[in-house]
This record gives sequence, C-alpha cells and structure tokens, in this order.
Amino acid sequence: MKRQEAVLLLISAAVLADEVILVRAFSIGLWHHFAYMVISIALLGFGASGTVLAMLGGRGTPPSAQAGRSGWIAFFAVLFALMVPIAFVLVQKIPFDPFLIVWDRRQWLYLGCYYLILFVPFFAAATLIGLVLITKFEEGPRLYVYNLVGSAAGAALTVGLLEIAPVEQTMLVVAGLAQGAALLALFDAVAQPTTIRARQLAAVAVLVMLGTTLYFAARPPLVRLSQYKGLSYALNLPEARLLATRSSAIGRIDVVESPAIREAPGLSLLAPEEAAIPSQRALFVDGETAGAITAFDGDTSPLGYLDWMSTAAQYFARPDSPRVCVLGAGGGANVLLALRNGARHVDAVELDANLVGLLRNTFGDFSGGLYNRTDVDVRPTGWGPM
Repeated sequence: MKRQEAVLLLISAAVLADEVILVRAFSIGLWHHFAYMVISIALLGFGASGTVLAMLGGRGTPPSAQAGRSGWIAFFAVLFALMVPIAFVLVQKIPFDPFLIVWDRRQWLYLGCYYLILFVPFFAAATLIGLVLITKFEEGPRLYVYNLVGSAAGAALTVGLLEIAPVEQTMLVVAGLAQGAALLALFDAVAQPTTIRARQLAAVAVLVMLGTTLYFAARPPLVRLSQYKGLSYALNLPEARLLATRSSAIGRIDVVESPAIREAPGLSLLAPEEAAIPSQRALFVDGETAGAITAFDGDTSPLGYLDWMSTAAQYFARPDSPRVCVLGAGGGANVLLALRNGARHVDAVELDANLVGLLRNTFGDFSGGLYNRTDVDVRPTGWGPM
C-alpha cells in the first residue's frame, strides 16, 4: 500500500468517525432531532468540494504537477486533522439554543456558525479524497475500494470506541487518526522534489498538530448541555449531585441525587398523604429525563404511590397477572409496580445494558437488588457491561 492510498484509507475512516461522533454530541448537547443536522453539514462539505474541484481542473495531471498535487493533498490533510478537534470545541462555545430560535434572531446567526465551522473539516476531507482520485484516476476502482473500506472501518471503530469511552475522548482518538493520515501525506509531499521552504512548512505543520494534541489531551473538550435539558434543571436543584455517568453508542446515562427529586408520572391528584414517594435518584439519557431509581428494600408495601399512577390501571383491570413483561424497564418503576400487584415473575427488557449494570452494581443496595432478584429476569437488548 502506497502512502497516498494509506492517507485515503485513514481520512475516509476519520471523516465518517467524525460524523458519527457529532451525531452523538448533538443528541447529548441539544436534542436527537438536531443530530440529523450533521448529515446535512457533511453533505454540504462534500458537495462544495466537488463543485470546487470540478471548476478548477480536468481529470488527469502531468507528471510535473504531481509534486504540487501532493502538496495540496498534504495541506488538506493537515487542515482536516487540525479542524476535527478545533471545530468540535468551537461549536461548544456557541450559545445556540433551539428553544430560543422563535423569538431570538441571534439564534439563526449561531446556527449559521454551527454550519460554517463544522463545514470546514468535511470540506477538507472531501477535497483530499477528490484530489487523490483525480491524481490517479486510472486506478479509480481500486482507490474507491480503499475509500469504502475506510469509511466502513471508521464508522465501526467509532461505535466500538463509544462503548468504552465518552464522546469527548472518542473525538480525541479520531483526531489522532486524522493526524496520522496528515503525517503520511506530509511525508509523501516532502518525498517529491520540493523546496526548503516546503520542508519547513511541513515541519511547522507537524509541530502545530503535536501542540494541538497535547493541548486537548491536557484539557479535553466537553459537550455543552442546553440549559433546557432535564439534566440541566436537575443539577440546579437543592443539594444536587451527579452520582454516576455511563456512556455507550446508544446514549449517555447520568444519575443525579437531590432531596427534591420525585418521579411519579401520571400520579393522581387524589393520592392520599400516606402514598408518599420514597427517596429516588433521577435518571437521564442524553440529558433528557428517563425515570428514576427508587429506594427499595424488598418490601413493596411502602410503595403505595404506585397504585395511584395511571400505569396501575391495567392491574386493576386484570388483577391476576402472574407473569408480566416490562418493555423499557429503565430504573425499574414498572417492575416494582408489577411486583406490588402480585406478579410472580417479571421479564424486564431494557435496551441499554449500562443502565442494567448501574442498577445491579453501583446502585444495587439502593434499589434493593431489584435486577438481581430471582423473580425478575432482565433481558438487555443492547451492548455494554452488565
């Protein structure tokens, strides 16, 4: 494999990985609806690159221009490697909030800044890929294989990394992958007949990339959470503490403790005073409310508030329910409801295995070992440690 082919493979992997990471970051910081905006930004960068390349020249290039073409490939590789982490950090500094976009015209400007900043790395990567294909157009089918294999590997690699590291750390790994491609592109460029100035610029580019890596390794970027997310509200409650955070490709789970937390959706206004809600710890998935973990000691009699929730109606309609299946078990509220109403066996289905692991291990004592009971069969359908 030659250097340019290796560059093509690595850049194709890094640009798809960057797109996947931005989808997760947008889902956490804003809402999942805006995660799809990343696709339009990526398409904008690739479309603009194709337009520019089509306007600038034809298919082939004479041998005398190979050195210049390698220099441009190296330039766009370095630009992409630098802008992957920098663009990620810059968009976290922009105070864009979709809740305000209806009456605050500045939000449109902030949204435009999102597009402008995130457009750059996609444009750089697409231009590099286009230049490699133009330089060796006669080998197009083989190079296209490298492009497709790299893209698939980048997407798969990112999903795997997100299972063991949060979005911010995964972004740094992808930035390292992009910088590896940039180094190969620089070596290929200086291997051609070049001037001393070109070699000096290559050395400066290496130093800048090294400095960027060290800076972000020392000060990892953080995803900016919208002030209107449920997690933001919860952290402003009296004596609120973030107890645990778990990340995966499915979502980021946060657990918050506060004396003010009470989670009982659909609780009747006629609930008596004795149906008090016990101590709870709030659950959030990608910063949005996702139920709570309820204090439990194995005795369901103190959980009278469950009988006054709308979800209890099915048990009043059919009191004899020896076996119950709970879809989306989450923090276990509906599992507790089933046990309180006489279910002898509960099948609890939960998508995120990280959540199951939290209730079994970190909060096993607080939840009374709910997901370790012999009469509760937990069936996680996603990945992650249990």
